[in-house]
Amino acid sequence: MNTKISLKKSAVILIDMQECFVNSREKRQIISGQISVIKFCAENNIPIMVFKFKNHYAGNICHDLTGELKNISWRNIFRLEKEKNDAFSNKALNFLLRITRKKTLLIMGVNAKACVLETSKTAVKKGYTVIIDKDLISGWGCKHDRAIQENWYRKNTIYINNCLSIFKL
Repeated sequence: MNTKISLKKSAVILIDMQECFVNSREKRQIISGQISVIKFCAENNIPIMVFKFKNHYAGNICHDLTGELKNISWRNIFRLEKEKNDAFSNKALNFLLRITRKKTLLIMGVNAKACVLETSKTAVKKGYTVIIDKDLISGWGCKHDRAIQENWYRKNTIYINNCLSIFKL
């Protein structure tokens, strides 16, 4: 892929990586890749919007990620909550992206069939370029649903493996 993305115009959205939601081996497999992205963000001053689903049972962001998130400058980490699948349901997200002039969003987290998908759809509608790395999202549901969801991601986002390779330093 020859696509190169400007770091200055990029942000990361981490969705619902709470202990309650990352409760299967399949879902936990994406954490190591997400840690690599968080380290990259820390080194390159890329902001991260960390979303928690506001719910009494969902718990905190999983421990493996919170350790890495501590390395992000306070200027570049935004901890937000949402009550619906779509992270844009929290109006602060679009406001923060506009005032920081971010145009490209790497979206990672769970569930690929719900929260990641709904957030991606709204981001595309709002004119953002969305990057989805298939190794950084999980929670697809059944094979039939996964095929439909992946088809949407392929048509509407930059849907790749190894997302870090497309950023211009």
